[in-house]
Amino acid sequence: MSKNKMPLQRFSILKGIYRSDVKIGRFLSALILSGVAMGLQRGAQDNYLAEIVRIDAFERGIVEFFRELPGFMVVFFLAWMYRFTENKIFKTGLGLMAAGVTGFMLAQPGKIAVTALLVIYSSGEHIVMPVRTSISLDIAKKDKGGASLGITGALGHGGHIAGYALVSVAFALFAKTGLEKIVQFKTVFAVSAALAIAAFMVSFALKESGQKVSRRRFYFDKKFFKY
Repeated sequence: MSKNKMPLQRFSILKGIYRSDVKIGRFLSALILSGVAMGLQRGAQDNYLAEIVRIDAFERGIVEFFRELPGFMVVFFLAWMYRFTENKIFKTGLGLMAAGVTGFMLAQPGKIAVTALLVIYSSGEHIVMPVRTSISLDIAKKDKGGASLGITGALGHGGHIAGYALVSVAFALFAKTGLEKIVQFKTVFAVSAALAIAAFMVSFALKESGQKVSRRRFYFDKKFFKY
């Protein structure tokens, strides 16, 4: 009897945290799918750059500069999308992630092409990170923002861990098949791309709440230049 009630109890916990007008399952599904996609892509990325693209240690530093550049530029991306709702920004980020990892699957392993695709993927990833927090707080009931952040954070990180674990299992199996290395990597990227596209498609089911999330405008003044 108690076992049968467990799923209902878990569902009631979510109902106690999130607003009743929100389809929370869609948002959480998008987080899980994109989280696993990230774990797969990240888990295979470093070895792919070293073994297939043949990027050496010095070149890796250059690639990392461009890969992390969207982390600096994200403040300008979000400022440019100031009039967008949180859901639209979330969809845009997922779309860029899906485009980036799909490019990894389809493109030839050239250094310039791979670096450009990493920038696209990283841009989407850095756009999703802050807006995921905003949405988590926006859809929570009053005084339940912390619980909402805990759930969404756990699902996102859980997806990453699952993706990393799947990469380890996949390459352990690939070692027994004799597949070419590039085919092994492309297979992992194909699964990651499928999950990222699925997350992007699921995000389209998210409805606009009609409530504007308050954002602070940039304020520039000479007195701040010293900082």
